[in-house]
Amino acid sequence: MSIVAIATIAPTERQVAALLLAIMLLALVVLAILVVLRTGRTMKRRHLERPAEPTASSDVWQMHKLPDDADDDGAPQKGDITDFQ
Repeated sequence: MSIVAIATIAPTERQVAALLLAIMLLALVVLAILVVLRTGRTMKRRHLERPAEPTASSDVWQMHKLPDDADDDGAPQKGDITDFQ
């Protein structure tokens, strides 16, 4: 069967309806993807433009520093809280 002979076969009404349904579903999927992308882009832009909220403490890193008299390795020394023998 040649290509010309295949092209002359008329599609049935059922095939046309199935094709239209597939096109409409594809269009709905593309539209939903576009809406999700646009919403995500807007939310990201709003999040990035929002000024940073001040922290509760003026020096947050001070809470995580070792005391001034601490050793470098952090191991307990003889005479500390408990004396292991």
